[in-house]
Amino acid sequence: SVAVYCSSSSQVHPHYRAVAREVGAAIARSGRTVVYGGGRLGMMGEVSKAARGAGGRVVGIITTRLRDSEQLDPDNHENIVVD
Repeated sequence: SVAVYCSSSSQVHPHYRAVAREVGAAIARSGRTVVYGGGRLGMMGEVSKAARGAGGRVVGIITTRLRDSEQLDPDNHENIVVD
């Protein structure tokens, strides 16, 4: 597994979002699982979407508060909700 921790803000330059997609796809192609903050926004969201798109497994770990504010990405293979 590879843990990914980066911006969840949507206020990120498009270049960095593209790099995040490249990283996600590369992790998936390497056969590793992406473990990240569980949301669908920002660069972390780009990493997770790209990893899934390349056939990779994605596990999200998200707080109850963020899940309840509808930031959880329901397309992850597994989501772990913590306090």
